[in-house]
Amino acid sequence: LHEAGYDPAQGFVVISSRASFEIVQKTAAAGVSAVVAVSAPTSFAVGMATALNVMLVGFARDKGFTVYAHPDYLSSS
Repeated sequence: LHEAGYDPAQGFVVISSRASFEIVQKTAAAGVSAVVAVSAPTSFAVGMATALNVMLVGFARDKGFTVYAHPDYLSSS
């Protein structure tokens, strides 16, 4: 991705299942800064996201979402 001019840290991973700690670990290893899931994350995934500096979002649906780790990443400043 870097060779093609893309910065993984500027993107996010979207999954259609429950966010697990394995998904959070793989996201961090890829250099991506956020995971968005349509379901709830596991409690271990929340802790892992906090420790690995990955924003973790769950219940991403039509009218909203819940941020479980690093809501400061949504700041415009």
